[in-house]
Amino acid sequence: MSNAQLRLENTLEQYKSKLPPKPYHTNDYYFGKKIGALNSALKSNHIQPNSLTHKYFIILDLDSDMSVLDWADKGLPAPHLIVRNLDNGRSHMTYILKTSVKNDVTGFQKPIKYFSDVEHGLAVRIGADMNYNGLLTKNPFKSSAYKVLSYESTPYDLDYLNEFVDKDLVKKQRDEKKKKKIEDGFASGRNCTLFENLRLWAYANWHRCHQTELRSKILEQAMLFNTFECPLGTREIETIANSVYRFITRHFSTERLNELKSDRAKQSRKKSSANLIYVDGKPWEKEGIPKPTYYYRKANNIDGNRQNISKEKPWEKLGMGRTKWYELGKP
Repeated sequence: MSNAQLRLENTLEQYKSKLPPKPYHTNDYYFGKKIGALNSALKSNHIQPNSLTHKYFIILDLDSDMSVLDWADKGLPAPHLIVRNLDNGRSHMTYILKTSVKNDVTGFQKPIKYFSDVEHGLAVRIGADMNYNGLLTKNPFKSSAYKVLSYESTPYDLDYLNEFVDKDLVKKQRDEKKKKKIEDGFASGRNCTLFENLRLWAYANWHRCHQTELRSKILEQAMLFNTFECPLGTREIETIANSVYRFITRHFSTERLNELKSDRAKQSRKKSSANLIYVDGKPWEKEGIPKPTYYYRKANNIDGNRQNISKEKPWEKLGMGRTKWYELGKP
């Protein structure tokens, strides 16, 4: 067995161990996709690589006739798999991660945001199809339908792949999208963007919706936010909307909102207590002192009798300085 064949076998073993137990799969997109046991899915032309909760793979859709060499031309690390069409050069290029990234939108957002930024950056650098949604990929186990190549069998760290992201190139690409007023995002990045926009909207508007219509309102808003050049599918939108809805119902309530309002009002009153407006006369005039002096003494709990003491100057009678007199505790 040649080194290339041995490397491919090792890579496919790694790949298979990280696939979901019941992935989506199909032989023809025209007839839709179905979900089933892994053994059955491995016989289909297209298979779901990443589960709905964890991502082990970064997959890029390449359309050039010489796509199997695009990674070398663009200075990217060797891919673990390239699955190429037999009748043209189009292919899917796969990087396998050593550690998965949690993809559940109810979890921490930083890891999946980092993953999506790296994924996006690699796609921009190699010139991948930015409309690819990443849900299904060409099945590397279907050798009768594709040419399958492997250039690396050891999974990569995400930090290592991040070193190959050209941030200036990404910025240029995103600026061009903004000029065209197109919501930017590649594969998992679209999920992150939609989730972030939707949760901020929900935080600010949940109390305006009746509990019985809150779920439908959040889903409706999610649909409105789905303005990407390649929109997310209905099922993906529903998953994100349901996650936001569950968080809102668990952590937000009218009672809690009223408590927060009450606490803020108390804090506000406490901060302004030193600036009360007196309506019963002008107490500073009664004490014979300027208004600023009156409020200064009140805010700093200074004894009003201090002025009289200053006039009498008891320290002179004791033959000592004023400062010394106060330090000794006004003997």
